[in-house]
Amino acid sequence: MKKVFLGLIVLVVLVGTIIFINKPLSSNDSKQKPNLGFETLQEKAKKGDSKAQNELGNLYANGSIEDPTNKAALKLFEQSANQGYAEAQYNLGTMYQNAIGVDQDLKKAVMYYKLAANQGHKEAKENLEILCEQDSTLCN
Repeated sequence: MKKVFLGLIVLVVLVGTIIFINKPLSSNDSKQKPNLGFETLQEKAKKGDSKAQNELGNLYANGSIEDPTNKAALKLFEQSANQGYAEAQYNLGTMYQNAIGVDQDLKKAVMYYKLAANQGHKEAKENLEILCEQDSTLCN
């Protein structure tokens, strides 16, 4: 019985080691090729799915798909945000606050953060509070 138990433990350790060894060592591997659902995500985004638009925008924004100017990310976030998707509104607020692919525009950042915060988006509320503390005229 002990030999069977020991054999199972060795087998589990070996399988775990094989899985660990075959796992990508860095996130750079994901930049080489978008995930397999990319085409599906693109189709959904084209059909107006706000969540898919936001997710696709994230792929462009984080460099998984090449977009050095972030124009594709901006366009997708805008499409999603215009449908009321809070995460996309937050993403646009972040882009405008930090001048990512756009000129810095704190009024637009506040506008998008407010839209997201009104839907209960925690990070948007936090960023909105910080901007309003820094410059109360932005939040009037």
